[in-house]
Amino acid sequence: MAFARMLLSMMTTKQKETFPSPEAAGRTKSPRALLAGILRDVLPQLRHTGSFLILLTAFLVLLSCGPAPSGTPSGATVYSGSTYSLLGPTALVSVGSVPWYANATGNTLVGLVPDTGFELSGYAPVTISNPLSTFTTTYDLSDPVAMAVDLSGNLWVASQKNNSIVSLDSCFTGSNPNYNSCSVTGYQKNLDIPSGVAADPSGNIWVANQGNNTLLVLSVTTCTYSCPSSDYSPSYDGTSYSPTLYCLSGSSCTPMGSGCVLSSPSAIASDSNGNIWVINSSPASLTEIVSGNASTCRTFTASELSLDNPVALATDTSGDLAIVNQGTKGSDSGSVVYLPSGCTPGSCSPVVLSGASLGVSQPVSATFAQNGDLWVAEAGNNSATDMPSGCLSGGACQPIVYAGSAYPFGTPTSILAIGSTIWVLGASALVSITPSGP
Repeated sequence: MAFARMLLSMMTTKQKETFPSPEAAGRTKSPRALLAGILRDVLPQLRHTGSFLILLTAFLVLLSCGPAPSGTPSGATVYSGSTYSLLGPTALVSVGSVPWYANATGNTLVGLVPDTGFELSGYAPVTISNPLSTFTTTYDLSDPVAMAVDLSGNLWVASQKNNSIVSLDSCFTGSNPNYNSCSVTGYQKNLDIPSGVAADPSGNIWVANQGNNTLLVLSVTTCTYSCPSSDYSPSYDGTSYSPTLYCLSGSSCTPMGSGCVLSSPSAIASDSNGNIWVINSSPASLTEIVSGNASTCRTFTASELSLDNPVALATDTSGDLAIVNQGTKGSDSGSVVYLPSGCTPGSCSPVVLSGASLGVSQPVSATFAQNGDLWVAEAGNNSATDMPSGCLSGGACQPIVYAGSAYPFGTPTSILAIGSTIWVLGASALVSITPSGP
């Protein structure tokens, strides 16, 4: 019994230790780390089989505490200063594995295009400024707030000041732009405060209009000779898009089916199965347009998904969904809700990663890493948090927090996984993090 009391005392002492800042940002050591320390200190004191059995029992208890974090804290690469313009950074996307971000205040797009040529390495930032010109046409890129990339690698940007959608081909996004030969196209009809844009697996472009409770869909069409003048017809790749404005009811738009809700839609995303997900912000709800068919919708209420000021969506390659709830200022810290693929209203229980249980504070964006972890950008903590798979299954959850001077992105606005690297866009810097874990 004396040995057991000694072992318990050592375990209690070990659990109070933390990783050094900033790598773990105050997270306690994993059960495996605790066990290693106990084995180091206790094994020399073992004298008989009974003591060994006590230690074996402690070993099994520690293993039951849940999996160790899926990655270990690492360093970061910081992109900031005059070379990397950060003027109201908002959206972050991957164009051919190259990170691009939008500046709402600066009315610019910035891409970290890899250097090419003799003895060059790293990135050569490309900045595309407003207005955008191609031949004799000028496109206004003012207050860009959302971006998406289609199957052809074309970059689509939703700009709110002039209610427009602008598309740039790979001539712009793949190298330093030559405005006399690169192609820019735009669409300015049936847009009212476009707040989200998504590209589905078929190449169609979906735009959420927060101002008039509608969805604009630019559907891919094939034209043998020439397209009708009402079509949106980019010239760079011969692809044509036929616009359709969807609403709940009305004569100047195409009504959606029963079960559909459009109530100040503020974010939109497409999953790998072709389902379109729409966040309705006032009142809060989540609408799924099944297989991209606007006549078939499912809507989740705020109560069944614990929606609390939802602001962003993230999907993975399996059709799973994460909903980012920013919460409100003060004691309401927000949460992230994980919804497994195949869930329908009333058929499943989402996993809520809350501030009360995990320290989440004012999350603004989320992304699924290639190992299945969910990463969350938190404005309240000025941090990026790695939520391992145990968190998403409702089991043991040991998040890893990246914050402090080693990760100086400031207040984050967007987060994105590109390969094994996590990119965090913030008011002070764009930071890339490559965890060393699985």
